Amino acid sequence: MGVWAVVTEDPDSPSPRWSIPRRIADGVMLNKPTVARGGDWLLLIAVWSHEPRQDVPWDSCLHIPSEYLRWDPVKAGTHVYRSRDAGATFEWLGTARVPDVVSDEHMIIERKDGSLWMLVRTGSTTRESDFLLGSGGISESISVDNGRTWSPGKRASIPQIPSRFFIRRLASGRLLLVKHNPRMDTTWLAGARLQEGWQRRSHLTAYLSNDDARSWYGGLLLDDRLVVSYPDAVQAPDGRIFLVYDHNRKTDKEILLAVFTEDDVAAGRLVDGRSWLRQLVNKAAGAIR
Repeated sequence: MGVWAVVTEDPDSPSPRWSIPRRIADGVMLNKPTVARGGDWLLLIAVWSHEPRQDVPWDSCLHIPSEYLRWDPVKAGTHVYRSRDAGATFEWLGTARVPDVVSDEHMIIERKDGSLWMLVRTGSTTRESDFLLGSGGISESISVDNGRTWSPGKRASIPQIPSRFFIRRLASGRLLLVKHNPRMDTTWLAGARLQEGWQRRSHLTAYLSNDDARSWYGGLLLDDRLVVSYPDAVQAPDGRIFLVYDHNRKTDKEILLAVFTEDDVAAGRLVDGRSWLRQLVNKAAGAIR
């Protein structure tokens, strides 16, 4: 795989002119960059630990052209790249070594003390019987030197199944976390010892933290259906949070939008008249190859 960039200087034009594509790095970047307080752009690029298939038909979405089939297990890892000049150039910065990673999907939060807190999706199973507390979810790694070196990855205290989550610092300074809501979330929020339990990709729920993730509160249920996943969000200038996610991508093939506020998350229900949930924004009709 590879991470590429194209640039336009006239994005508001009806026919913008784009630069020649350039390849930044091998690997895949599945989450948005983090911009540190000092201005560095941190790109979250992973080279997955499993070798890509080489027998995929050319018309499949999983096909990789032969000139890019250069996977090397030595280069596998949860990498961070950096730009110090607003994207003109990029450099490899550091790598976190996290056990039980298949699809890294890592995200970084710059904490108030200046350290970088990386959360990584871990575990690969999709079998309901294997969704135990110890078999996957979210692991963490910390850097205290701006991303050059990272602590050994270990299981985070946040309960989650092996699926993508979303975390971001809001304009208020609070952290927003969107994850699947296992049965033990009530115990987790109370700070008590977690017991084993499982849950499928359902009950997508939003939480807030005022203290850099030492504790969490709220719990706005965004969608309680089965097979809802891959949340991603941005915050508008008026404070509203716009979050997209998919529902049953192989059959229903839906992309949905939720619009909510921090007050909604804190209350655990919609209290802002501008908020709404489960708005269908796209439904694909094509076959999946």
